[in-house]
Amino acid sequence: MATFLARALDLATTTPLPPLPDQSPSALVTIGTDNWLYLTETLDQQCYDTGVYDRLIEEILKTEAVVGATGRDFVYSVAPNKVVINPDTSPGYAGSCADQNSIMLREAVGAAADPYRVDMWAPFAAATSDLYWKHDTHWNVDGALLGSELIAGAAAPGVWEQLDLVATPAARQGDLAALINYDWEIEYDEQTPTLPGVDPEIEVLTSIAIANRPLVTYSSPGPAELKEGGTTIIHDSFGMFFRNKLGPLFEQATFVPTFSHPIPDAARTYVTGSDQIVIEVVERNVLRDFVGTGTAGMLASVLADEFAQTAVSHTRSGEAVDFTIPSSPAGDLRYLIVELDTSGVTAPLFIGDPSQVDIGTGDGAWPDEITSDTTRYGFEIMVTSGTMQLPLPSSVDVTAAYVIVVE
Repeated sequence: MATFLARALDLATTTPLPPLPDQSPSALVTIGTDNWLYLTETLDQQCYDTGVYDRLIEEILKTEAVVGATGRDFVYSVAPNKVVINPDTSPGYAGSCADQNSIMLREAVGAAADPYRVDMWAPFAAATSDLYWKHDTHWNVDGALLGSELIAGAAAPGVWEQLDLVATPAARQGDLAALINYDWEIEYDEQTPTLPGVDPEIEVLTSIAIANRPLVTYSSPGPAELKEGGTTIIHDSFGMFFRNKLGPLFEQATFVPTFSHPIPDAARTYVTGSDQIVIEVVERNVLRDFVGTGTAGMLASVLADEFAQTAVSHTRSGEAVDFTIPSSPAGDLRYLIVELDTSGVTAPLFIGDPSQVDIGTGDGAWPDEITSDTTRYGFEIMVTSGTMQLPLPSSVDVTAAYVIVVE
């Protein structure tokens, strides 16, 4: 397979014939120049200081520690925000809080020199073609191919180059265009990596849906050219565009669309049955996902059966539950795993604010949402011993609680 820079994809024009409105009718969408549309939250941000991004790196390292302690491989990638790669078509972006936040994020992850991170910013900035739809939040076919190739280099080394691309006619109505009630559909050629003689079995599990998006599995056992074993790819909405590109690279691949929601119990066996965990998150969500909703704790709860467990007692007082934490040396990375009876939960219960991402180092990055399909939750323990109080609604009962130590 040719590398990205050697490919020439014939994408249809992304400029509509009718003019866009002068003012966006939706606060969610910002209209830029030359018919570019942007998600407003990627432009209109509060200014963070470097400490927020240092905290992010801590949480990423904790996630790596949790996964690595179980003997699994780990890979993570941060997809650039659309405006970061196309700043010239968004008046007012240069020098804004959003611009400065992006710079600090790139500096923080770059300084970490993390061998598990897939760098996307530099390759995306160097590309000579558009990598994002003008009318959509997400990357286009070129962008998804480049992102997939970069992830494949770390998650399935040597496989990408052995496959061919097969084009299939497709069309997309942009999500940003839809938000402003603008009929803007683009026809294009979708590109799917294929290995001659191999037809992956694809299963869309609507019974295991996260935020109404199903879990999807790819199965291609046998070919020596593919990455052996099982891989779980945890992704946000950007991953919806690379499932057909990364799925064919593995003997077994499971795509879990978390969207910051807890991983359902029914999906747990797919994760625990994998030899490798890959995380993709777009830049605008990275603080929320790793810090605001606690990715490390989420994976600790999913993988908890592979750690030694120390049961703890608890007492409830209204909407708060006190857990008696055993003593441990300072510096141990520990998680309190709480199992809940969520059978009475009819709508997600929020126990925190995922938009609060400037969480200090003395506070744990905890899950903020309780859902009916998930009974196990992981909270980082920030005390060496004593009582740890959690705000758990009285509508859910604690059925078990225990501590695991990540070594």
